[in-house]
Amino acid sequence: MQTNGLLISLIGFLVGALATAGTLRDNFDDGNLEGWTPLAWLNGKNGIHKVENGEVILKSVGNGSGITIGQTSWKNYMASVRCKLVHHQPTPGWNEAAGIALRIQPIQRNAQELPPLFVDAHAFHFGTVGINPKSTHAFTCMRGNRAMHHLQSKPFEWKLNKWYQLKVEAKENRFKFYLDDELMIDYKDKTHPTGMIGFGSAVHTTTAHFDDFVATGDDIPDLNLSVSPQSKLAVIWAEEKRF
Repeated sequence: MQTNGLLISLIGFLVGALATAGTLRDNFDDGNLEGWTPLAWLNGKNGIHKVENGEVILKSVGNGSGITIGQTSWKNYMASVRCKLVHHQPTPGWNEAAGIALRIQPIQRNAQELPPLFVDAHAFHFGTVGINPKSTHAFTCMRGNRAMHHLQSKPFEWKLNKWYQLKVEAKENRFKFYLDDELMIDYKDKTHPTGMIGFGSAVHTTTAHFDDFVATGDDIPDLNLSVSPQSKLAVIWAEEKRF
């Protein structure tokens, strides 16, 4: 009887563990962004965000353009997306780049027509990084806390119209950033212990395409957004749970 009790407890534990983890996918072949929320990267209006030919197009218009998904309570997870820069013009002193972000805590604004701000998060992107008085070809890691701050930057000779695979991992206070499966940045930080996942372009002139988003981790639903319309409805979380 004791053995049966232990077995039942073990099965219950495994079922519970499996129920709290999953993989969320979206290849955008359905042509829409249902389940995603637009974000602005600075204090202006959001840029352009749309889906064409199964790819997300995010265009910065004097500000930045981003989208996010998930809940602010998400903690430990891995997320990846393919990304390419299709239009880029360096702006000295500013980042002109595209990338992926995690542990996002969107900042709501009073005006209903303005999207939430993408500020409080950890972000990894590539492009020209504004390091006064000139911009540098690089990939960089930033942390936001009501303002974005550079953590690390490394030279990277990216090319226009070339796809790159971006991947981030968050486990407790450790963050790993990969480019085409090569570990680029590995650091620890206690800021933003939980948050949503997103990607975008910034700041003034950049246009980027994104595709094949995947996120796996604790509390993430096991859904393919591009296949099942019912799955779309399941991930349009109530606003009071998001922010």
